[in-house]
Amino acid sequence: MKLYFMKQSAIDYMKANMRTLYTNYYRYNTNEWIYDLFPYDPFEVFIDVPDFRLAPIGESTGEADFENCKRLYTNLRKISESQASDERLWAGLCNATFYSYLRMRWKLAQARPIDPGKDSQKIITRYFYLGGRSGKFRNTLSRYWWVGYVTYDPESANHWKNLEIIGAEDFLSKVNELFYNNLFCANPAIIRGICNGLQFYREKKQKLIVKEHIRPTLQYLNALGGGILLDGLSDDDISKIVIEYIGRIIRGEKEDLVIGQDLELDEDIDVEEITETEAEVVDVDYQQEQEDIESESSAIDVDDVLGKPDIVKAGCIVEVLSIRKNQIQTYPMPEAEDMKTIHKSLLGKKVGEIAESTGGEYKILRISW
Repeated sequence: MKLYFMKQSAIDYMKANMRTLYTNYYRYNTNEWIYDLFPYDPFEVFIDVPDFRLAPIGESTGEADFENCKRLYTNLRKISESQASDERLWAGLCNATFYSYLRMRWKLAQARPIDPGKDSQKIITRYFYLGGRSGKFRNTLSRYWWVGYVTYDPESANHWKNLEIIGAEDFLSKVNELFYNNLFCANPAIIRGICNGLQFYREKKQKLIVKEHIRPTLQYLNALGGGILLDGLSDDDISKIVIEYIGRIIRGEKEDLVIGQDLELDEDIDVEEITETEAEVVDVDYQQEQEDIESESSAIDVDDVLGKPDIVKAGCIVEVLSIRKNQIQTYPMPEAEDMKTIHKSLLGKKVGEIAESTGGEYKILRISW
């Protein structure tokens, strides 16, 4: 099968005009409409790989996401970290090879877009690549590859033991907690150490609560990274820190723990000290609501992603003051062929300038995507 890059010029155009394009993702089963946007082929072949399929999407999307980390990373292990950080790759896979799959994964055929701002931002997050550390775990397919990359253990007989410790239940929430929120997420040794620490309590049938045990432990590791070089620690060192810190939380000793002090593993941790009230969350499964992921995607500022426009252009939103009516009005700018007289009068103007139309004069107050 062929995997495609999306050309950068096509990516830039689609991002800049997403407010007028995003409904197409809900409407069309195939990506033919993307080809119609350009006088050239927006995709180019990146690599040929043996045919493979992503996991069937049943009632549990978490199960599919979990399985896809194995499938995508296994079949794309030959690509480099640099290539896996290239927006053109993930935009190409999401908008070409796996376009229809992503529509099923996010149930776009059944959904109804209701908020142009939020819904267009979700499309940018899921189908494109925002760059940086966070981008690795926000794009739908990039998330699969990078979670696979940091959890795959080539030295173990079971290469996926770390991923299996994380588990499929509430998968996106776990990925958000483990990888998106922490600076150490790209280091496989640190992730192995964390997973080994969680496995220690799983084997002891210890109940862990994300807000009381897991999240503070990961925050502690982040803080610890400010005093020592976490990348210089072995996975055993990380595991010992995780086990000891969770143990001290259980014993009510967290406040006594000082960043930078030596941690000695207490083999006699009393795993019975935790109460039933504290043990509402089963095992080490993170019980955060899926809405955490959705709300974070919705909170992305498109102006930060695309760069705030300097002049009024197609696809942007213009806020103006109608001088005659003394009212503030908002105009979404359509494509050129759909522009009315008022849109044409605003085109090319900057903030503070006056546009004249048959309806009067309009002062440009704000331009955004």
